[in-house]
Amino acid sequence: MSHRKARLTVHGRRLLVERVRSGRPVAHVAAEMGISRPTAHKWIRRRRLEGDSGLLDRSSRPRRTPHRTAAATEAHGCRLRQQHKLGPARIGPILDLPASTLHRVLPFVVVGDVEQEARGVVGGGAQHVDQPLAVGERLCQSRVSWRSSLPRTVDGSVPGPQPSA
Repeated sequence: MSHRKARLTVHGRRLLVERVRSGRPVAHVAAEMGISRPTAHKWIRRRRLEGDSGLLDRSSRPRRTPHRTAAATEAHGCRLRQQHKLGPARIGPILDLPASTLHRVLPFVVVGDVEQEARGVVGGGAQHVDQPLAVGERLCQSRVSWRSSLPRTVDGSVPGPQPSA
């Protein structure tokens, strides 16, 4: 399926190719259909090289990402974040990565608050749950809802002012 603002659908692309094959100039057909000459030539070339399948919509997702951060490096960053409670600015020099990259890689790693744990508050933050990852899922994504990640005291209540009755 074409995107919303596409000038040509698969049917329109076939029509373009048929009109050009009948002997009409590419520039005239492109102007009639509201597209540029290079775009018209692109569809004609794809039809010539790939047949009718060349006129179908293609994914815009990159086929490869050569500069992507390695999975092992992401996992190491996650471990450092969880075990030592370090932020991206502190982990960056350890892994020789910019903090901006780590901000992208580690957004869902949540660690407990050391001060809250020292005051006797249990579960200062959402804890990482080790489960198998689905394709495309982040390595460190927390699977705990925000309500369950609220800090609790030893008796299970949420610290702070209590509503008056």
